[in-house]
Amino acid sequence: MQDTSAEIAAAQLAWNTAEPVRLLPGGDEAGRYIHVATASGRYGTKAAVAGTDNSGRLYYADLSDNGRVSTRTGDILPGFERLSGLAFDDQLSAMAEVPVVLAIGSQEDGRTAFSAYQIKPEGISLLFSFAGNSYELQPDDNSILVTNADTGDGVLGETGVYRLSEDGSYQFAEIQQESPLIPASELELHPFKKVTLNCDIYIDSAGRSVGSSDGRYISLQGNVGSITGPAVVTGQYQNSYDYVETEIGEQYVPVFVVDSLGSLSANLNEEAATD
Repeated sequence: MQDTSAEIAAAQLAWNTAEPVRLLPGGDEAGRYIHVATASGRYGTKAAVAGTDNSGRLYYADLSDNGRVSTRTGDILPGFERLSGLAFDDQLSAMAEVPVVLAIGSQEDGRTAFSAYQIKPEGISLLFSFAGNSYELQPDDNSILVTNADTGDGVLGETGVYRLSEDGSYQFAEIQQESPLIPASELELHPFKKVTLNCDIYIDSAGRSVGSSDGRYISLQGNVGSITGPAVVTGQYQNSYDYVETEIGEQYVPVFVVDSLGSLSANLNEEAATD
């Protein structure tokens, strides 16, 4: 009799490559997996697949170039009844250096629930779990911004910042400030970013608006107006400098392009009147 084992193995390999769900435990059973995500030629595999069964348990399998199948079994996903789908996230996978499977669901408040799972050689572990409208990995520091984040404070429209913790998972860190308050000494650390400064404004001998803040002078340009005295200014440092008159003579100082400016003099006067 002719040995057909090689032909059978080749046929099974082609079948598994074409239908990766078959790589999962019981994957050849119709209806075994409710949600499935597949990837071909990524993460160092010929094919990869993740799926959740009727109980909401997460499974993963991949097929190597030499035909070897590797599987992992995870936990039952919290809130799996509201799960709408699975997906592989290539950006998170590149950051984590292992495949990352994203579980997408819904909340009663209309937000989307996102949970990401790292597929490690030793098993499946949670990378993050949060809810919002969308999320975006920040390439500069690997933090994640979540729009309309559910931070538990009941407020809508906030952008939550999530950072990696010591255990390797993401945890809520803070609410992103649209124009964070910074000390003047850190101005050059935030080029072309909208920030806020507290300063005392005066007009120098050349008619230029100058801000004095934390022992430093700043040339205020843009939407400055004629306000003097203590104020809150919001704008951008755009990597430019200019000359202004100070108590110790003319100095070459950073330029702060002002978007908005609010005087604190009125508030101080009101407090004095109240006292």
